[in-house]
Amino acid sequence: MSIAEFKNRVAAALAKHLPYTTIHFEERRGTEIRGHVHIDDVTRIEIYYSAITGKTSYALIQADKRIFGYDNFRFWHCHPAHNPDEHVMCEEPTPERVLREMRQILGLE
Repeated sequence: MSIAEFKNRVAAALAKHLPYTTIHFEERRGTEIRGHVHIDDVTRIEIYYSAITGKTSYALIQADKRIFGYDNFRFWHCHPAHNPDEHVMCEEPTPERVLREMRQILGLE
């Protein structure tokens, strides 16, 4: 997937599930992208994607600690909200799914 396609998918999911937020993208070397979404003073979402390796990560951060996330380091897995240090194998999630789950965890229904 290209950087532009990934950015578009994330931006569309964010507009649907967390429409009051904005994402700030930092592109590196035209092959990597980092996204930062400010939720409140202690909560943010960090997103990473490499078009070369396919490495992808999504992390919901509160007070500088991951409280939920997905990534594909070695294999696709979830870091569930009840135990964010755990690795639960899963299929590759879409940005839509990830941001919907983050919205639910934050209680922003």
